[in-house]
Amino acid sequence: ELPKLAFEEEGAKELAELVETASREDVVSLAQTFRGCVQEASRHPFAHLLIESFVHNLGTDDCQFIVDELLLPNHDIAAMAMDNFGSSVLATLLIFANAEVSSSMAEIVDRAFDGDATKLTHHKHGHKVAQAVLEHGSSQHLHMIAVALVKEAARATRHRFAAQVVAEALLQCNNEDVLLLASAILSKPGAVVSLACHCFGVHVVRSLLRIPQFAPTVLEDMKNSQKKLQKDKFGAELLLELGLGSGANGGA
Repeated sequence: ELPKLAFEEEGAKELAELVETASREDVVSLAQTFRGCVQEASRHPFAHLLIESFVHNLGTDDCQFIVDELLLPNHDIAAMAMDNFGSSVLATLLIFANAEVSSSMAEIVDRAFDGDATKLTHHKHGHKVAQAVLEHGSSQHLHMIAVALVKEAARATRHRFAAQVVAEALLQCNNEDVLLLASAILSKPGAVVSLACHCFGVHVVRSLLRIPQFAPTVLEDMKNSQKKLQKDKFGAELLLELGLGSGANGGA
């Protein structure tokens, strides 16, 4: 009966409160009642919160059955990664698992990527999984994301969701991949100013400014185009952040 409650709004709230207040032993017992319905629960608007709560409170060792059920051959993890609620469950698993040493979590990410991380990085829900991989995933999977972004640099840096992944990749990937990605972004003349004046691209510029190897060049480009940047909403905001805006020096 307990798993059924999780599929109802009020029931899910009651169970969530129980997880937060019960003893660890009782939470483990409660989690075990979800055996056999993990896949369905993970993509349900209410039940997915219980799956995440179990992982958050117990860790992946006591929730291995959750990972095991997600990895069953009949389960489409790539589709789950692009589901509103399923993507949240996968991100939570990545946060609380050591993906560098967990072979099962590595398999989950492999199947979520489905051979190429590009689709995930550009998806409105999938990009959250890609960001979780960048923050908590293995070096191999970070490299796969970087490779996908380098190929799509021009589009990704201006994409509503992918730009967030690019910004994070610039801060999380290894030096070699960061060099490749940043070089791809900056290869087109005027790229810095163009991105700084873009509602999504500006996030990428902020990350570039945090990389010692590229910050001086990026900053110099911005200084040389202050007048243009001042006329743009996003460019002007960025100049102010850097102490270069009209509020800081009376204008360019």
